[in-house]
Amino acid sequence: MRTLVFIFYFIRFSLVATTQNYNLTINISNIQDIRGEIRIGIYNSSADFPKEGKAYRNVVAKVVSSTTSIEINDLAPNDYGIALFHDDNSDKECNRNIMGIPLEGYGFSNNIKPIFSAPNFDECKFSLKQNVSITIKLIH
Repeated sequence: MRTLVFIFYFIRFSLVATTQNYNLTINISNIQDIRGEIRIGIYNSSADFPKEGKAYRNVVAKVVSSTTSIEINDLAPNDYGIALFHDDNSDKECNRNIMGIPLEGYGFSNNIKPIFSAPNFDECKFSLKQNVSITIKLIH
């Protein structure tokens, strides 16, 4: 009977150990105005990317210099895409002109620079299978 109990606990704890989560560090550069916040959407689905309010996780960080690093902890192994913007007036919106082009700095993972529309998930995705550090340069 002790052998069965041991096997049960061994299997249970072995399965828990295989679901390790990871940390993502996002280094953001080219912040022009030292005010406001960086608003980050982390997406894990092509259907939701980069729709507002559909992010897997949202992160907000205060701007204190022209570059910043933000660490997001405890992300499950998966493919992710990031869309972010510098909310320099802290109104919680990415302000746009009448053509829909952002008036505030913005960026995407893989440093994709959109031409006529927002990039798709496949262009921006990266795999998180270990702790990862990425750099995103804001577009103005």
